[in-house]
Amino acid sequence: MKASAPAAAYVTSWPHDFLQYFQHIHGIYSGGDNMETLDGLTAAECARRCIEATSYYCRSFEVNTASSQCYTSQNNRETTSAVMGTSGNYEYYERLEGQGPSVVHPAFQYSGLVRLVNGLTEREGRVEIRRTESESWGTICDDEWDLNDANVICRMLGYPRALEAKQGAYYGQGSGSIYLDDLHCTGYEDSIFNCPSRGWGDHNCGHGEDASAVCEEYDRQCADLVVTNGFVTYWLDTAYLNCDVGYMLVGPPAKNCTADGSWEGGSDVTCQPAVCQAPPTVNQGEMTYTGLTYSNVATYTCEPGFTFNNPVENVTCESQGLWDFVNTPPACEAICGSNQLLTHDRGVLLSPNFPGNYMSSQTCTWHIKPKDRHLVLFQFNVFDTEHNYDILTVFEGSSDAGKVMITISGQYLPLDVFKTEAEDEIFVRFQTDGSFTAGGFNMSYWAADCAIPVLSSHGGSVTSGTSTGATVFFSCDQGYDLIGQDSAICTAAGWTSPEPTCQIKDCLALSTPDHGTASSTCTTYGCTYSFACDVGYELAGSSQRTCTDDGIWSGNDTSCEVVHCSELSRPEFGKIIGGGTVYGTVVQFTCLHGFQQGSSSRTCQADGTWSGQDVICHDPVQCDFEAGICGYQQDRQTDDFDWTRNSGETGSSDTGPSSGYNSNWYVYIEASSPRVQGEAARLTSAEFQTEGCQQLQFYYHMYGGNMGTLNVYLETRTYHITTKLAWTLSGNQGSSWHPVTIDIPEEGYHKVTFEAIVGTGFESDISIDEIELIPSDHCPVPTTLPPTTTLPPTTTLPPTTTLPPTTTLPPTTTLPPTTTLPPTTTTLPAPTTTIPPTTTTPHVHPTTGNPVIVGFNTTSGPVSSTVIPPSACRHDYHLSANSIDVMSSPGYPLKYQPNEDCWFVMTTDPGFGVQISILNFDLQDRLPPVNSGVSGVCADYVILHAPLGDRPSPPRCGTSIPAGSKISAPADTTLALRFVTDASDERSGFSAVIQSLPSNLLTTTLTWAD
Repeated sequence: MKASAPAAAYVTSWPHDFLQYFQHIHGIYSGGDNMETLDGLTAAECARRCIEATSYYCRSFEVNTASSQCYTSQNNRETTSAVMGTSGNYEYYERLEGQGPSVVHPAFQYSGLVRLVNGLTEREGRVEIRRTESESWGTICDDEWDLNDANVICRMLGYPRALEAKQGAYYGQGSGSIYLDDLHCTGYEDSIFNCPSRGWGDHNCGHGEDASAVCEEYDRQCADLVVTNGFVTYWLDTAYLNCDVGYMLVGPPAKNCTADGSWEGGSDVTCQPAVCQAPPTVNQGEMTYTGLTYSNVATYTCEPGFTFNNPVENVTCESQGLWDFVNTPPACEAICGSNQLLTHDRGVLLSPNFPGNYMSSQTCTWHIKPKDRHLVLFQFNVFDTEHNYDILTVFEGSSDAGKVMITISGQYLPLDVFKTEAEDEIFVRFQTDGSFTAGGFNMSYWAADCAIPVLSSHGGSVTSGTSTGATVFFSCDQGYDLIGQDSAICTAAGWTSPEPTCQIKDCLALSTPDHGTASSTCTTYGCTYSFACDVGYELAGSSQRTCTDDGIWSGNDTSCEVVHCSELSRPEFGKIIGGGTVYGTVVQFTCLHGFQQGSSSRTCQADGTWSGQDVICHDPVQCDFEAGICGYQQDRQTDDFDWTRNSGETGSSDTGPSSGYNSNWYVYIEASSPRVQGEAARLTSAEFQTEGCQQLQFYYHMYGGNMGTLNVYLETRTYHITTKLAWTLSGNQGSSWHPVTIDIPEEGYHKVTFEAIVGTGFESDISIDEIELIPSDHCPVPTTLPPTTTLPPTTTLPPTTTLPPTTTLPPTTTLPPTTTLPPTTTTLPAPTTTIPPTTTTPHVHPTTGNPVIVGFNTTSGPVSSTVIPPSACRHDYHLSANSIDVMSSPGYPLKYQPNEDCWFVMTTDPGFGVQISILNFDLQDRLPPVNSGVSGVCADYVILHAPLGDRPSPPRCGTSIPAGSKISAPADTTLALRFVTDASDERSGFSAVIQSLPSNLLTTTLTWAD
C-alpha cells in the first residue's frame, strides 16, 4: 500500500534523543584513545556524531562543557586502562551495548536544521533553515531560486525530490533573519549549506521574497508501523525505530520494507520500560527506594556525623536503566570539612574516616550553628590524636577569629560539657601533621534549651542562663511599652512565654485647628507638632507640642482665635455704623449733620489694630480765627458790611481789644467812617446737629463810649424752621473779654448768626473769639414758641421777616402778632427763614398705637396697601436726601431676643430712594420638618417689602445674605423690613447701612428671591 514519508519528523528533530543510547558516568575521564576531536558540540550533538561514525565503532565520548569540545573513542572502561578520575569540566558518556540505530541515513544529520512551514501538507511550505539547533530559524531569498535548489531541500528532509520551487513568499512571509540569497545548487548536493550563495546572512531582499518548496511524497508499499511508547521515522523503504524516554527497544533499531509489501522481521515493535537493578546499600547509613523502574527514587540516610558521598541523597532510576549516582559505589563517610556548615539542632562531629584513622597533613574546619539565638553545648565521646601534633581547637563564633573555648590533643576523654558564653555558633578546626595518625574523635553538640533572650529593639533583658530552670526579666526603654510577659522560665521545651516586644508610645494625631495649619513628622514618642494660624488669627495654647514618654502630648490644646481689635469709641458728634471687633470687620463712621469727619471707615487688621486714624467730627461752630473764619459765611446780601478778621489792636483808639482771647486772631466790626449808626454785619455758621444737650460758648469784647449792640440768633429746623433771638447785649462792657453760653435745643438742625450793630460813633468796635459747642447739663425747651410766649413789647419784627409764600409753616408755627423785637434789632433777611423743599424728619424711635396703612402709586397704577400692625418693636427712618444711617436687629451685636416681631420702615425725600447695604447677617437656619427629607422652613427670618404695599419677598434666614449685598426700592416709595424670631436658638442678628440716593444711583446686587 502507499504510505507518505513522515516529513513532520524531520521538521522537529531526529532522533528523539541520541543520548538515550548512552550512560552518563560522573567523575571519570577517558584520558586518551581519542578517535576524533570535534569543536562546538553539545553532548546531544556529540552523541549523534558518535553513532554516525562509520570508520570505527564509537563506544564512548566525553565533552568539555567549558570549551564545547567533543572527544570520541572506540574504547570503554572494560577495554582500556586510560580511564581515570576527574573533577574538571569533562562529562563522560559510555554507549549502551546493543543500543542505537545500526544505520543512520545521511539525511538525518540535517534534522532540526531545515523545515517547511505554513503548508497545507507536511511536504510543502516556506523553507526555513539554521546551522545549529541553538540558532534561530531564518528564511532563503527567492533570487535565483529554482527546482535544483528545492531538490536539495527536499532530499535533506528525506523526500526523493522536489515538485515545485515557489517564489514571492507563496506560503506567507517569515520573520527574523534571511540567511541565504542567490543560491546556485546543481541539485545533487547533500546539503543546502554546500551550495554556492552570496554568503551566510548576506542578502538584498525582504521577507516578501521568501522561497518555498513542494516535495514529492515517496510511494512506500508497506503500511506504517505502530509503536506504543515510541515512534518511527522513515527514509524511503527503511523504518527507524525509537522509544520514548524511560523505555528501551526490544529488537533491531530498523526494519526494511520488502518487495511483497511486508516489513522485514514482522511489523511488531516493542518498547519496554527501563528497569534499574536494586540500589546498593551503604555502611553507617540506610537506603530506601520507591521502585526499580524509570523515574523511581532511592533515598540514602547517613548516621549522625557521616556524609553521603553523592551531591544529593535522592538518586533516580534513569531512562537507560541506571541510577544517577555521581560516585559509584555510594557511601556514608566521615569527611574532612572545609568550613562545612552544620545546622541540625543536635548532631555528631567526627574526625575524617572515623571510625578508621584520620589522614595526615590535613586541616579540616566545621562551622556549627545548631539553632538561631541558642547557645551551643558540646561534649567529646571519643578523643584520640597524636599528642601535641594533631590538634583540635574550638572557637566561639563563626570563624577562628573568635574566642578559643578549648584546644586539645592526645588520648583524652573529657567529661566536661562545654558551652558558649554569648554566641549561637562555634567554629571547629582539626590540624594534623605529616607523621602518625590515630583513631580521631567523636564529638556531640546540641543547642541550649532556651534561646538567648533578646528584645528586638528599644529594650533589654536580664537572665540567669538558658538552661532549664533559668529565668529572664524584660524591660523597655523610656517611651516604649512592653507588649507581652515581662518574665519567663526556661524549660526543656523552651521559655514559658514568647519574647515580648517594645512598642513605641503613640500620642495619636492632633487635629489641625480651624483657621490654622499643623506640621508634624510623626505622632510617636519624641515627635513634635508645630502650629501656626492664618492671617487674622492668633494662636491660643501651645505653638509646639511633643509626644512624651507617657503617650500624652505636652502643652495645651491649640486653637486659632480670631484677632480682636479694641472697642472703638464713638466720636463726639458722630456715629459708628456696623459693629464688631474681629479681624476683617469694617466699621463706618458718620458725623452729625454739619460736622466734618476724618476717616470714613476703619478695618480691624491682622495685628489687632484698626486701620486709619481716630475719627474726629469737627465742630462746625468752633472757630478761633487763627486760620480764617472757619466755616462761617458773611451775609453780603442783606447786611451792610462784613466782619473783619484781625490780630492786635483795632484801627481806632479807645475801642476794640488789643488781641484775641487766647491767641492773636479774632473778628470784629470796624465802626469808623464810613460806618454810621444802625448799620449791621452778620456772620452765620454752617447748619449743624447737636448730640444730646449742648451749649454754644463764645467770648465777646465790647469796649467804647459809643458802643452798639451784639445779637445772637438761633435758627432751628425740625418739621418747620424757627428763628429766635437767643442772646443780645448793648453798651460799653469794658476793655476785657467776656464769656457767653447759650443753650442749643437737642432736636433739629441749627444755624447761629452773630449780628453786630454800629453804635453812635466810631468808639463802638465789637469783637468775638473762641466760638465752640460745649456739653450742657440741661436741655432747653423746643425752639418753637407756644402762642402764649411773647417777646418784650418794644421788640418789633420788621415786615421783611415774613416767610416767602412758597414755604408755608404749619399753622401751629405762626408767630403771634404781638411778638416784637427790640427797636434796635435790624431786619432779618427773609432767606434765612425759608424752609427748603428737602426738609426731613429725623429717625423716629419705636412707637406703638394703631395700625399704620401705607399706600402709594406707581407708574403702573395703584398698589394695594400693606398694614403694619401696632408693635413695641417698630423703627421708623426718614432719611434726608443723600443722608446715611445704620439699622440693626435689637441688641446687635449681642444675641436678639426670642419671639420678636419687628418692623423697620424707611422713607426719604421726593426724587430719592432707600438703599440697604448688608454688613452682617446671621439668623437661625432652616428647621427640617419631622420625618421629612426637605430643607425645612426658616426658624428666624426677615421679609422685605420693597416697596411697601407690593408683594412681600420670601423669608431669608441663616447666613443666606452675604455681607456687602445691596437691596433697594424704587424712588419715591417706602421700604419696609419685617424681622421675626421663634422661641429658641438666638443668633447675633443683622446690621446694615441705609442710604438715601438719587434714583440713578440705586443699586441691587441681591435678588431677594435667590
